[in-house]
Amino acid sequence: MSDDTNDSQPMLTQPFVSNTNQTWIVFDVNGTLTSCTAVRRHGKIRARPFVQHLELLTNAGFQLCLWSSAMQHNVLKAKDELLSTLEGSSVDFALTLSREHTRPAPDRKPFSHDTIKPLHIYFGNLARVVLIDDSDKAHHNEKTNLIRIPTWVGNGSDESLQDNVLKVLVAEILAKLVNVTDVRLFTQSISSTVFEKSVIAPALSSDPPPKPQQRYGKHHGRRHHDTRQKQTYLPQ
Repeated sequence: MSDDTNDSQPMLTQPFVSNTNQTWIVFDVNGTLTSCTAVRRHGKIRARPFVQHLELLTNAGFQLCLWSSAMQHNVLKAKDELLSTLEGSSVDFALTLSREHTRPAPDRKPFSHDTIKPLHIYFGNLARVVLIDDSDKAHHNEKTNLIRIPTWVGNGSDESLQDNVLKVLVAEILAKLVNVTDVRLFTQSISSTVFEKSVIAPALSSDPPPKPQQRYGKHHGRRHHDTRQKQTYLPQ
């Protein structure tokens, strides 16, 4: 999900994708294939470990798409980082969609910028498209098309680099979605296996809980424990 705020939307009269014989794998970007939004705001975009395994999907005949709820210029920056990491491979993102292609989430709160990714508008045949996302909020009555995977922060720490979610994900897709007529029958199984078998990097920093600090009360002249919690910041 992204907090970029432009909700302009193109009007389509037909899906972008008319070839229903190909299976499309639509990847979210921030937190899925690259470092999450919080890290991006600090000026660094990193490709997730094992992103090179996407070449196996291309070689197996899948069509790949990037779809982020971020603004187009941010999506293109992330795409450039991915292509730089994938240089020399056969990976081709046939479509790149951004916030301009999303819709406002129907249940979003005032001043919220949550969006959904309506697959049926752009891909037509829902039996031949899956959405890979680290959030379960992006689908719109298309939950059976969603393969949810763990979020990757991508802050450059040693723990972050041990993440192997994409390696497990690609193996599962190749084992279960090649030459099937309805991918929706297998999405939940793939998601469960990814969470079960992957080495998942921590989503946030795990600072130890703060120890209570002793201080004198303002009015009573006696010591008491300060139970206020420290604020946890994402490592740089």
